[in-house]
Amino acid sequence: MVKKVLITGGSGYLAGRIFNAMSSKYDSYLVTRNSSLSRFIPDEKLILSDWNDFRSIEDILPSVDVIIHTAGMNAKNSGEQPFNAYQINLMQTAKLVDLCVKYPKKKIIYFSTAHVYGSPLEGTVDESMLTANLHPYAASHKAAEDYILFHSHQNKLNAVIVRLSNTFGAPLLPETDCWALLVNDLCKQAVLSDKLVLRSDGMTERDFISMSEVLNAMEWVINDDSLTHLLCNLGGDWAVSVWELANLIKDLAEERLNKKLTLERLAPHPDAKISKLKYSIEKIKSLGYLPHKDKVPEIYELIDYCSQNFVKSS
Repeated sequence: MVKKVLITGGSGYLAGRIFNAMSSKYDSYLVTRNSSLSRFIPDEKLILSDWNDFRSIEDILPSVDVIIHTAGMNAKNSGEQPFNAYQINLMQTAKLVDLCVKYPKKKIIYFSTAHVYGSPLEGTVDESMLTANLHPYAASHKAAEDYILFHSHQNKLNAVIVRLSNTFGAPLLPETDCWALLVNDLCKQAVLSDKLVLRSDGMTERDFISMSEVLNAMEWVINDDSLTHLLCNLGGDWAVSVWELANLIKDLAEERLNKKLTLERLAPHPDAKISKLKYSIEKIKSLGYLPHKDKVPEIYELIDYCSQNFVKSS
């Protein structure tokens, strides 16, 4: 029997790509307050909800097998609106959880963030590390994790929490709010300009995971019924300095776009050293998850997407 999957997050970056990928394999539905999405998604697949009225979610929940919860406020807006960050990232998650505990056999997958550990991340970061980030984005996600874990430990909820590292890849729609993400930003810059500009010295390492890897991980979690009551890191097993990554994107974009690009950054301190990072995904790998090793194809796809959807002004 085909599983029925409910995805929250409306027109968000993760939700759009997850829905698009899962709709060809599962009976998938997207929770959104944006009725204009009916231009791209059949009306019968949209669950209209503004999170103040959960009746539409309550109506479909009894027949759902898996809930993928991606709805939330991004880091920039969370920093500017701390109260709203907790209202959205914590309280709306708590409301959804309160509905889900009525159906404890249903699987809920919650997208948290690697930022709960701290910022910037350094050294080896695994699930045993204490969380120490008070930024409203990270702290509100951690509070939501705790609410989920409280119910999960009482066997009232079949929950999988993933702490996602830095994602990249093309969105479902070009107007999606995802162009502040480092890789996406640099690929868009390459199309619209002859110059790539970093807003840092590029001396920190970050872990990056392609959107296709996120989708593969979601399909694995959906189909493996042994994955229950789980909290794990989800990254690409690819820690690279921002400067090294920017140079890679520059080289790939020059080849793809057939033009020369320059790359600028803030001047590093003379004594600056690259801060090393290993965002460990050994826990999820031990359970059977295998990340892709080659990230280049998705960067090429992202450059092509930007070329098709953004026009350089004359």
